[in-house]
Amino acid sequence: MNLKQFVKPNWRNIVLFFILFGIGIFVSTFFNKCTINGPFGCYDTILGLPLDFYVKRGWPPNEMGKITFSIMNLIVDVIFWYLLSCLIIWIYNEAKKR
Repeated sequence: MNLKQFVKPNWRNIVLFFILFGIGIFVSTFFNKCTINGPFGCYDTILGLPLDFYVKRGWPPNEMGKITFSIMNLIVDVIFWYLLSCLIIWIYNEAKKR
């Protein structure tokens, strides 16, 4: 199998990509990697795993509501999760052949 066949989109790769990407967003919000702590805990809303592509500040008061969005981090996240889904499907297919 060459690289072109490995990354060729099919329905299984795309479905698994969306599942993994959704899990990544859920995990990043659930564990909310806190960069700044306020007096009552973390107030930042952070999306993205492995890289943060969306950050909404909730603390300190002078930065409340400030939103940071990084398109480059989003692209890296999408590529990471898609390649991971391709790898999982490839391993599954190889194990199924044996």
